[in-house]
Amino acid sequence: MNVVVVDASYLLSFLLPDEETKEVRELVEQYGNGTVEFIAPSLLVFEVANGMRSAVLRKRLKAQEIYPLFESFVQM
Repeated sequence: MNVVVVDASYLLSFLLPDEETKEVRELVEQYGNGTVEFIAPSLLVFEVANGMRSAVLRKRLKAQEIYPLFESFVQM
């Protein structure tokens, strides 16, 4: 099994609709299939939450849009 180090910016590019790329989507799908293992810094949850907060402050997302996105992240 391949191991991939991910950080908040990588996962935010998957979670935020205006940043998603084919490469990131494919790697997350591999993670979901169990063919890739993600490892991440211990502060990842806080960094992702802060990135989503910044997206709201910059009016890239509405506040109510964060909750389902963050839930998707937590379920990962």
